Amino acid sequence: MTTGRLAAATGYSVQQVRDLERLGVIPSAVRMPNSYRRFGPEHVTALRAYRALAVAVGPVEARRVMHDVQVLPTTRHSPVSSNSTVGSRGHAPRVSPRSAHSTPSSTRPPTTRLHYPATP
Repeated sequence: MTTGRLAAATGYSVQQVRDLERLGVIPSAVRMPNSYRRFGPEHVTALRAYRALAVAVGPVEARRVMHDVQVLPTTRHSPVSSNSTVGSRGHAPRVSPRSAHSTPSSTRPPTTRLHYPATP
């Protein structure tokens, strides 16, 4: 997939895709003999993950995290302690980005509900 098609598929501009690749937010594209970039499905996934993360924690922190995911070594068999938050299947519980930073309902101001008269 070309840079333009990746941009169209993810809602970014062509220049943003190039910049995010240069910053290490997404994996480096394969270069064709004519020096054109060639992207794959993993790039679509990375850009969508970056967008969701940027909404949750802000673009600067999201860039840092996405870059670290690209360059830091991974451990396949990490020991899990008994007091860990990891579930029985070896995965951390899913937390939506919005709930991770939301205010508990007991401290939120009451919601104002608008009541409209029924139409005849």
